[in-house]
Amino acid sequence: MLPYWLIGILSGLGAAVLNFAALSGTGLGLILVMLSPLPIFIASLGWGNLTGLIAAAISGLSVAIASAPLDGFLFCLATGLPAFWLSNLAGLSRTYTDDRGQEQTEWYPVGNIVAWASGIASALVILVFLVAFSFSEVRMAEVIGNLSKELFASGLINTAEGVNEASITNMMMVLLPLSFALFSFVTLLGNLYLSARIVRMSGRLARPWPDLSTFELPQWFPILFALVFAVALFLDGMIGRSFQVIAISIAGSFLFLGLAVLHVITRGRSARPLLLGGLYLFLFFFGWIGIPIMILGAIETSKNFRGRFIGQNTNQPDSE
Repeated sequence: MLPYWLIGILSGLGAAVLNFAALSGTGLGLILVMLSPLPIFIASLGWGNLTGLIAAAISGLSVAIASAPLDGFLFCLATGLPAFWLSNLAGLSRTYTDDRGQEQTEWYPVGNIVAWASGIASALVILVFLVAFSFSEVRMAEVIGNLSKELFASGLINTAEGVNEASITNMMMVLLPLSFALFSFVTLLGNLYLSARIVRMSGRLARPWPDLSTFELPQWFPILFALVFAVALFLDGMIGRSFQVIAISIAGSFLFLGLAVLHVITRGRSARPLLLGGLYLFLFFFGWIGIPIMILGAIETSKNFRGRFIGQNTNQPDSE
């Protein structure tokens, strides 16, 4: 058995190597970059928080040595530390004595982890606003405008359709931050889920596997979304865009909750694999389908549709 510190070092090196897969410029390279937090998640879930922290630090140091100090710092901040923190939350628990005098273990609620992931995804986009655009609307328009020019020059956009560079730039200034926020949110939770599955198969996962389809978001989450959404409607500039990013990240949590509702209400149906498989396939190719699912998730926070199907009250956060 390797010592924990060596596992941390190897995991950090693995995360850095996966990150540099982007240099290949291929679709496979993009997938590997998306999986770059995975070794850190595995190290932290399987061998403890200190191992995960070592992995996060080594990943940043490796990128700094291979590329530049700022790149290493940003990689550690945007990839290493979020992976470590979410893994730490997944492993949190407390022991208490119930009314019958028996000791029970309560684990950190899955819904709270989802909420943390949405907050981290928002912070990552705002970090991009600071680093890439100096939190300046003018600088952002300049950078995205240059990208639009490259798209037109490459022929990827058909000018015969009456589309001009200004319209593309304006559209990208809205959609790129929101898309990146959702992408970061899904990537974080996807890596957490995959790493937990891997660690569970190895027998090193300390936490019992929860019923993910019964998770509950914090009760204050819908209120936060309403406030953030309202502010985003009235503020302009980079501050307004930041609130838009926070709103879409919270909406991503509602998307996951809506999917959980669909998982519960299809239980026991013979066509369940076909229904859910078709749903995820359509969601992948037609992203707009996620909008009604987000709405379903938002309504679920107050209506508790799942409780009617599983025969129990799920208003309290699931602690399994």
